[in-house]
Amino acid sequence: MPQVLVLGVGNILCEDDGVGPRVVQNLARQVQEEGLTFVDGGTGGLDLLAVLEECTHLVVVDAIDAGAAPGTIFRLGLAELGGRSTRLSFHQVGVMELLAARRLLGDPPETVVLAVQVERLGWGMNLSEAVAARLPALERAVLAEARQMLAGGDRERPDRP
Repeated sequence: MPQVLVLGVGNILCEDDGVGPRVVQNLARQVQEEGLTFVDGGTGGLDLLAVLEECTHLVVVDAIDAGAAPGTIFRLGLAELGGRSTRLSFHQVGVMELLAARRLLGDPPETVVLAVQVERLGWGMNLSEAVAARLPALERAVLAEARQMLAGGDRERPDRP
């Protein structure tokens, strides 16, 4: 059976950068399904390698600065991430470095990143209105992605869920 990890990364003290942890905290309170695990990775960086050991599938939830309208949701596979000039992570050791390190260990999980375009990254624990308004849509997209991975099926891959 697939083991799906939903990993929210970001700093909850930096406004919109905290969207990943918020999403996994919300979903963890609402959803308990066999084979599905939610982890608030915060700004753990390479310390999160141990968390990735047992999963066969990975959904990363993060903030992004792609120059799009605030609140825009992106669905990115590893191929798209490798060629993007946008900054995926605002953390010292970002998601790309974590995934690269995991690949070096062999047998990396099938990975999808769901990211939301930030509006503000100052000090504060509140999300901007634009990002907060998209939380329900982002949570639905994350859960749909994780359940599809659990079912072992393929799904169309739109740029924006």
